[in-house]
Amino acid sequence: MNSLRGKIAFKWSELLLGVFAISIWLWISHDGRLHWDEPGYLYTAAYIPWQQILYEGFEPSGIPGFNVSRLGHIAIMKGIAAFHGPGLDFVNSVIVVYLLMLVALVVTGYLTLRLLMPGAKGLGQATLLSLFAPMTVFLAFKTCPDIPALLFAALSCLFLLMSLEHQTWLRWLILSAIFLALTGLTKHVHAWIYISFAATILLFGQYKCSLRNAILRIVAIGIGSLILFGLTLFVLKIPLSQFLEFMAVANQQTKPLVAKLFQLSLTYGLFLLALPLALLNPNRRWKWFMVVWLCLATVPFLVILSRLETRYLTLSVIPLAGLVWLALDTLKIWANRMPKPSYRTLWAAGMVSIIVSAALIQPLTEHEVRTDQFATAIDKIQLDAGDQPFSVLVPWEYADFHYLRVAYPELSVFSVYENNNLTPDELIAWQQFQDKYYDDRVLRTLDGVNALPGLKYYIGFESTFSIENLRQMLESLPLGNFNEKISAKIQSISPLRQLEKSWMWNHSAVNIQAFSRVGHYQIFRVSLLPQSDSA
Repeated sequence: MNSLRGKIAFKWSELLLGVFAISIWLWISHDGRLHWDEPGYLYTAAYIPWQQILYEGFEPSGIPGFNVSRLGHIAIMKGIAAFHGPGLDFVNSVIVVYLLMLVALVVTGYLTLRLLMPGAKGLGQATLLSLFAPMTVFLAFKTCPDIPALLFAALSCLFLLMSLEHQTWLRWLILSAIFLALTGLTKHVHAWIYISFAATILLFGQYKCSLRNAILRIVAIGIGSLILFGLTLFVLKIPLSQFLEFMAVANQQTKPLVAKLFQLSLTYGLFLLALPLALLNPNRRWKWFMVVWLCLATVPFLVILSRLETRYLTLSVIPLAGLVWLALDTLKIWANRMPKPSYRTLWAAGMVSIIVSAALIQPLTEHEVRTDQFATAIDKIQLDAGDQPFSVLVPWEYADFHYLRVAYPELSVFSVYENNNLTPDELIAWQQFQDKYYDDRVLRTLDGVNALPGLKYYIGFESTFSIENLRQMLESLPLGNFNEKISAKIQSISPLRQLEKSWMWNHSAVNIQAFSRVGHYQIFRVSLLPQSDSA
C-alpha cells in the first residue's frame, strides 16, 4: 500500500511539475510578437474570397504564388474567420487554434519517440523540456503556416512508423499519405520531415517488416501523397508552376554563412549542448539515429537556402527532443557520481539558464508586429482624440496596415505607403492592385488626406525590431565608450526604415509632429499646411 501511495504521489508531483513548466512556457512565449508574413495571411483569410486568392493573384507579399502555396494554412484560417469575421476575436481564435496545434505537435513527437524507443525512461520530461528550445517558444502564439505543416508532417511520420511496425499496416499507410499531402498543401517544404525521417529509418533498419516491404511502403506513401496533392491542384485548376512560382523569388536574397550560423545559435540556444551530451551517451544506436535525423532535417537548409530564418530549422523539432532525452540520460549517469545536493543545484541552475536564454533570444527572432504595443498605441490615440473622429495613417503596408485592418476593422486606418522600388509599369499595376483589394483605404494625395474628418495620426516604427532589440541589449552592457560605436554599427545594418516609407514623410505641405511612443512604435499628429490647398 505504501509503495502504491508513493507511485501515486510521484505521478502527482510529475503532473504538477508539468503544469508548472507549461505555465512558464506560455508566460515567456506570450509576447505579442508576430512574424511579418502573418498579417498578410490574416488579412487574406478575413477579407479576400477564394476566387481572388486562387485565380486573380491576390498576393500582399508581392511574391507570385505565395498564398497559393499555403492553401491548407489559409483554409484553416478562413474556417475560423467564418465564425468571427475580422477583429481581435478572430486573431485571438487563430492564435489559440495554432497553439493547440503546436501542443498536438509535441504530443505527436512524444508518441513517435516512444514508439521508436519503448524503453526510454523520462521521455515525457525530455519532450516537455524541449518546449523551451528557442524555436519552439518562437512558434507559440504565432499564426504561421509552419505550425499546421509541422503537425501534418509529424503525423505522417508517426503513421509511417506504425505502418512499418504493425501487421495491419494499410490503414496507417493511407493516413500517412493523407497527412503528407496536407503537408504539401500547407507548406510543401515541410514534407522534407517525412523524407529525412524515412531515410533515417532505412539507414538504421528501424522497421519490423522486411527491407523490401519497408521501401515499398515508404515509396507508396510518397506516391499516394503526390496523387492526392496533384488531384487537389487539378480540381482547383491551379497549375503546378503557379504553386511553385514563389520559390524563385524567395531565394533571391542571400545571407552570408556567418549570419546563418548566428541564426542557428538563436534557433537552438543552449539546446545546442544537447548534441555533445547526447554523443557521450553509451546508447550508440539511438544517439546516432537522432543525430543523423537532425542533420538530414537541417543541414540541407543551411547549405541550399540563400537566407535562413528560425522557422526554417523547426523541421528538427522531434529529433531535437530525442537528443534532449539522450542528453538528460547522460547527465543522470553522471549524477550517480555526484552528491544529491550538488546535482539538484546544477539541475536548477540549468533549468533557469534554459528558460532565461529562451526568453532573451525571442526579441532577436524575426518579427515585425507587436500586438500588445499596437493595442496600447491605439488606446493612447483614442484617449487623445476624445470624442472627435480620427484616422490612423500607416506608412508600412505589408505588416502594420494589414494587421490593423484585421484586428481593428472599425478603426479608420489608411495606407500611405509609397513603393519606390518599382518601374513605371510596375507602379501602375501595384496601384491597381491596391485599388482592387483595399477599396478606399489607400491615400496617395494631400486631397485624400485633407478629406478625412477629424484628427489624423501617423504611426510606424523606425528600425527592424530584432536589430533594434539587439542594439538595446548591447547598450545595456557595461562596455564604456564602445556603446556608441556598437549602437552606430548596429543601426547602420537595419535594412528598412518603415517610418519613412510614405510620400507624406518629407512632403513640404505636411506637418508631422511627435506625439507619443509605445515600444517600437512612434505616434505623430498630422496636420496640413496652408499651401496644401494649391497642391
